[in-house]
Amino acid sequence: MFTLVPDTLAGLGPVFGLMDPEPWMADIVRPGPVLAVIRLYLLLHLAAFILLFPRIGRVAQGLAVRPGRICGWAAFVVDQYVLFVFIR
Repeated sequence: MFTLVPDTLAGLGPVFGLMDPEPWMADIVRPGPVLAVIRLYLLLHLAAFILLFPRIGRVAQGLAVRPGRICGWAAFVVDQYVLFVFIR
């Protein structure tokens, strides 16, 4: 859910004419306010995963704190690896 809103806006905005795709693509690669917001959001995304994946793993598997962290962080690494392999 954390990425649903920005991904939906970035994906459907140009399709429905809510934003012009060429300036958007230019703004996301050069320094400026749009890139700053995107990088801030990515940092929040990373922080949410680092904090929430261990908690979710711990609760879902009924683990103590330390094994829950290991399980959660391992799940995060696997999740990011799968995204890296299939998106690039």
